[in-house]
Amino acid sequence: MGIWRLGYVEVRSLDLERDMQFWRDVVGLVETDRRDGKVYFKCWDEQDHHSIILKQDNKAGIERVAFKVEGPRDLEAYQKKLQWATACPGSTLSPRGPRT
Repeated sequence: MGIWRLGYVEVRSLDLERDMQFWRDVVGLVETDRRDGKVYFKCWDEQDHHSIILKQDNKAGIERVAFKVEGPRDLEAYQKKLQWATACPGSTLSPRGPRT
């Protein structure tokens, strides 16, 4: 069981134009798409469609983080760990599983 890597991060932006310029001109990511009020970016050698999604919002922050896992069983196992962790206030996840 394991997480292969980060899949993508969706970021809420207070100023979409400014943030697009940052990711494109400063960081050097490549814009791959614009649709439904979102802008998609990836690194120049990346195989996937995107690794960063920007969307205009009235509150800045992270909308979601997605990970690539080895297979469906891994996804189910991590879903159970996250459900357990969110059901137990003050808990954290460790390499061996949830703990309080």
